[in-house]
Amino acid sequence: MTTMYFIMLLSMFFWLFPPIRQYKTDLFWYFFILAISDPISVGLSRAGILSLLIGYAISGFILIFSLYGSYRKNWHVRAILLILFIMLIPVFFMSSNYHYGIFITFHITILFFFLWHSVNFIGVHSKLNIFTIMLVLYELSLILKVVTLLSDVKAGVAFFFITDIFQMLIAVFFTIFKENDSRLFINLKTIWTHIAKDHFGKYYA
Repeated sequence: MTTMYFIMLLSMFFWLFPPIRQYKTDLFWYFFILAISDPISVGLSRAGILSLLIGYAISGFILIFSLYGSYRKNWHVRAILLILFIMLIPVFFMSSNYHYGIFITFHITILFFFLWHSVNFIGVHSKLNIFTIMLVLYELSLILKVVTLLSDVKAGVAFFFITDIFQMLIAVFFTIFKENDSRLFINLKTIWTHIAKDHFGKYYA
């Protein structure tokens, strides 16, 4: 068993637990799809049914649908989902470069969702949610892993090990915390008040 294969199996094991913790939350299906996408994609690939990259491309689209699906009545979201679905179809006929491009495109779309969700939460509550930040970091790590691999194979392999260990730690985080855990909220008003007092207080002393 190669080191890379062992790390992949270990990562699969760690990601089995977040869906259990996130059961009945808004992000349950996102974590559930994450948990099963690796085992299914690897299994189909080893059985010679579907290439690993195609499996990841399909699971990427399903991940997007699990997040944007609740907004599907919005015509903008419908248009985005339709465009991404049309982009998905050629993966069965195109080269691996196209597969990598689709993977990056899909996860940038997911990254945008989490960024929008984080900004919206700040706008409504004036608080930063560490849970959403961890989602952003996770998606960034996926994108950077592929980009690094494409730009420099040797560096990409090394970065693969580093990011997989980092992602396993993130899996542990999502196994412990839920999105609505108040311990993860950072009150930006309080921080700004302290900064303002420290910076401007001397002028009004």
